[in-house]
Formats: sequence, C-alpha cells, structure tokens
Amino acid sequence: MVVKDFQIDYGGARGSNTGDEFHELWAVRQALRLLDATSDLTAMTVEGVPAGSGRGPEWDGVDCTLLFGGQSLKEADRVEVQQLKYSAANPNKRWIVSQVCGGRGGRFETSLIRRLADAFKKLDEMRGGKSLDTIKISLVTNQPISPELIKIFKKAQTGVPHKFASPWQKGGPKLHRLVTASGLSPAQFKHFAKVVDFQGRIPPTPPTPHTKHPPRPASYRSLSPCE
Repeated sequence: MVVKDFQIDYGGARGSNTGDEFHELWAVRQALRLLDATSDLTAMTVEGVPAGSGRGPEWDGVDCTLLFGGQSLKEADRVEVQQLKYSAANPNKRWIVSQVCGGRGGRFETSLIRRLADAFKKLDEMRGGKSLDTIKISLVTNQPISPELIKIFKKAQTGVPHKFASPWQKGGPKLHRLVTASGLSPAQFKHFAKVVDFQGRIPPTPPTPHTKHPPRPASYRSLSPCE
C-alpha cells in the first residue's frame, strides 16, 4: 500500500530533538575553526558567554559565542554572539517583523529581538566603547529572512525617529514596533541595527520549463543589513 501526502509530525520530542541536533552540529562546525591555523577564532562558548561575564538574563538568548583575538568579552578583538533557531516543521517560513517581536503570550519582553538587543546592550557596555565594528549579533536559522525585515534594519542604520521612544501602538510603523520590542532607545537601536547579522536560509529555486540552468538547491548565507 502506498501512503500519499505523508507528513512527519514535528511536535513534541521530535521537533525538540531536531533543534538540539542543529545546535550541536552548528557548534561543532564553529569549533573546527579553532583547528584552522589561518582562522583568527581563538575561543568559543556554547549555551552562554565565557565565565566571568556574568550570568544575568541579558545572555538568555546567546547559544554560541565566538571570540577573535582574545579569551574574554572585554579583551577580544572581535566578538560574535549567536542565537540559533531551527524549524523542522516550517523550514520555508520567513522571519518577519511580527515573528521577531512576538514572545510568549505576545510579550515583547520574551521576544527574539529583545534577547538579541539585551545581549548587544550588555556587550557594548562591557567592551568600554570599542568600535561597533568589533561586535556582531547574529540570528542563525534554517529559515529564510524576510527581505522587508532586512530593508527596515538597513533604514534604521541611518537614523531612528526620536518619537519612537514612546511605546508602539498597533497599526504603527514596523520600525517603531521593533524599537519598542527591543527595549532600546532610538539612538541605541540605530547602533544595534549596524551590528545585527541575519544568517538565514535561501530557499531553493524550483525548476521551470524554460530555464537553461538546473534548479538552485537551498543554501545558507549571511544576510547582514550592513551589506
């Protein structure tokens, strides 16, 4: 008997396990860079930041920390903190503004953007005014990133209206929503937008009757607003 339209249930333990495997494989991939003599990666941590950096809630969203040219957040030449997100059930679902702003129960305080912003704010503070070029805050995901989200962050790099310091109201500008959800001031969000790096999945190109080239497989690359 042939079963048609069979779908795997990624709820419960199966979905959780695939996410764990993604985290583990990503961490191993980064760790291998430590063996590369040509790499300037000098240290890394998994599930948090290096010892001595504090264990406050500002690090709750950090799944992996990469240190370049140093062993601590303060001393390293460059630091990248990463939050990993994997979806086996919806790999083609794009990350959009409402998704990055939505936390448990719809609360901004538990949203993805708040966790990334909290890590940025604390990291910038700890590094004592070092150039923003030495910080990267990354979302690493197997899902695509909405082009609109990238565009909004690029726009924020040039400035964020001061009036966005007030709480966002439903129906208001999406950038305002991001600022409110992040918990940052408009000035801080401008700096934050300059260091955010979205590392998302590029969906495969489906075959068409008229194409002269084979369909492009799915791939992953940095979709930084800075590019």
